[in-house]
Amino acid sequence: MAVILLATAAMTPAGASAAAAITTPAESPVAGPPAHRPVSTTDQLARLSAQSPAAPLDSSSATTTLVPFLTRPYLHAHPVTSVFDHCNPDYSVDGRICEFDGTVALQSNGVDPTFTRGYAITPGRSNYLYYDGHNGWDIGLNYENLLAAADGTVVIAGIDPNNGGFGLNVTIDHGNGFTTRYAHMSQIAVSPGQHVLRGQGIGVSGNTGNSTGPHLHFGLYITSPWTAIDPWGWSGSTPDPSPADTGDMWIGGNPQDPGASAPTQVTATISGQMATVSWTPPSYDAGSSIGSYTITSIPAGFTTTMLSPATTGTLAGLAYATAYTFTVTATNALGPGQPSSPSTSVTTGPAPFKAMYTMDGYGGIHPVESPSLNFSAYWSGWNIARSMALKADGGGGYVLDGYGGVHAFGSAAGQERMSAYWSGWNIARDIAVLPDGNDGYVLDGWGGLHPFTSGGRPMPADAHVTAYWQGWDIARKLVVFPDGTGGYVLDGYGRLHPFSIGSNPMPAGAQLTAYWSWDIARGITLVPGTSRAGYVLDGYGGLHSFAPVGIGQPSPTGGSYWWGWDIARAVVASPTSTSTAPAGWVLDGYGGVHPYGLAGTPRVSAYWSGLDIAHGMSAQ
Repeated sequence: MAVILLATAAMTPAGASAAAAITTPAESPVAGPPAHRPVSTTDQLARLSAQSPAAPLDSSSATTTLVPFLTRPYLHAHPVTSVFDHCNPDYSVDGRICEFDGTVALQSNGVDPTFTRGYAITPGRSNYLYYDGHNGWDIGLNYENLLAAADGTVVIAGIDPNNGGFGLNVTIDHGNGFTTRYAHMSQIAVSPGQHVLRGQGIGVSGNTGNSTGPHLHFGLYITSPWTAIDPWGWSGSTPDPSPADTGDMWIGGNPQDPGASAPTQVTATISGQMATVSWTPPSYDAGSSIGSYTITSIPAGFTTTMLSPATTGTLAGLAYATAYTFTVTATNALGPGQPSSPSTSVTTGPAPFKAMYTMDGYGGIHPVESPSLNFSAYWSGWNIARSMALKADGGGGYVLDGYGGVHAFGSAAGQERMSAYWSGWNIARDIAVLPDGNDGYVLDGWGGLHPFTSGGRPMPADAHVTAYWQGWDIARKLVVFPDGTGGYVLDGYGRLHPFSIGSNPMPAGAQLTAYWSWDIARGITLVPGTSRAGYVLDGYGGLHSFAPVGIGQPSPTGGSYWWGWDIARAVVASPTSTSTAPAGWVLDGYGGVHPYGLAGTPRVSAYWSGLDIAHGMSAQ
């Protein structure tokens, strides 16, 4: 990206440098009017009539075809304090100031008492124009970043040996017969002979040389013979008093930032959590064709980028039940341009799940886009809660403590009975409910599965496991199939081990797409509708598909990823997820809930920045 903003504190004033490629004829810049006396509130000046035909260049010029090539040598519009004097642009006084649009100010009409070269346009009034003999434009910048107005080679970077009144200044030969000057700078960031790109930072404006206040003197010259000309050209109804002028040299006819203008007519429509945004391309591309467009949401700053010539794009994974507007920014070789005006507001649909909750290590249950639920077990300051499971109706569920205790919350039935409990021994790892939502199984760290029940119901049938690691705490998670016949146990290395329930046959093994020789597997979820395929979550946030032997793998998917940082804690699939269009959420240890695939971004009710205390998440 060519547009470079300079950090002033990191720069130092530059000293004098030799003018190696050209030697500029002597000019005599005088101190301009006070910087607070603008003649125009903006550099975007009105074009009063059609431009006069461009005058031919001297035969020694490098080009004979004149093409506008300049963009603003700074960012955004600024006031003009002095114009180019077409009457006599060589610093000599002739009692007249001729502006590019044909306006003439005369010394005989009245002189600004604070500046002897400022004359009134109307006799006896104070509509002063500045200043007699001026050969450039003064722009009201207050120690701001300066940018190259076009590609070129730096010739002077310091004090012009023939024109010390410009103070610290930079001249750039653009290789097309023209040179630009940036005068009265406070700091310089380029060197003689350096090639610069349009929009590249060259230094900071200032108040050096013959200057009465911080500003930029911007000059345009025919390089050979060295002749000052007006970059705005001439649009007066009479012939230009300065015959050397070559016409308007600003791309687009007026100074504009070195980036594309804003796209227009931005509209948005919503389908669920996906927005479709359309726009009209910008009318101005700063001389470089548009390469891409970036759509940005307000709020949250979600973005997506579409390659040109696209004029429509989609942004998925938006938050639920949230009003959004969208801006579009065009990018060319110079970098991003101005963002568009926001689209009209649109609102996303509700969450696709009945309920979603997260659990902290103390046993607290926290709603995610869901109503609050009461919970009966809480161990303040004691990180002993290990996992949670919601009933099928989402109105309640169970918390598992590290000793194997099962504790109901919300509408879940009480009087829980466990078939195993390890008092004082932190070995319980996960909990899952059967499809009826009232019974289920607890997983211990060795791979054992232990039924539990509640509400006076009979104990579920025993589960039969295919793997058991006595004395080796390596089992991490379990998942029960939707038909209740069995499921998988996930070990810390990423392998899945089938189990059956009661007299049901043992399920087939699973084909894996990832396996680690270290303990990094953290979660497992099934894709709805597939019954036995899904994704394994690693501690960095990576999602890895699995499927029964002989069945196709779900499509690859991704979301947030924290390489080398074991912070991912749980994963659940969205009810809308399919094998070809994955969607769901990953819980990080701080309580953040991150979408993957086409899922939206839910609003969490609890977040513990820097505190790895979130342990469980469940949705129905």
